[in-house]
Amino acid sequence: MKEAGFNSKRIELSKDTMMLEDGNVRLRVDHSTALSLVKAFYDEPSSDSLKELTRPVLLLRSTEPDMMNKIRRKECERFSKYALLTVVDLHETGHDLYGEGPYDVCQEIKAGVVSGRA
Repeated sequence: MKEAGFNSKRIELSKDTMMLEDGNVRLRVDHSTALSLVKAFYDEPSSDSLKELTRPVLLLRSTEPDMMNKIRRKECERFSKYALLTVVDLHETGHDLYGEGPYDVCQEIKAGVVSGRA
């Protein structure tokens, strides 16, 4: 998974739930779990929910694996159409931002609250 942009810490944290298959990182899930995930994402009306936002939003964004950054940027662009959005990249983090960078998460939230960005 190193080839896919994961650092050693992330590989260790992910080895029970992720696998490398044909050069792509894949989530290890059984068939029924995969179907539930697809249904949840398909039925999720995020644009309806986002239209209701009235406060600034501080979004802490992971940077690993590297291969997901294009999608992250695209979704942040979409999100920014609905909200006053501040995006902070937390480098060398994956899905579990707080678990992988608790100090950085706390510092960014504090700074966001103090500045009014969150």
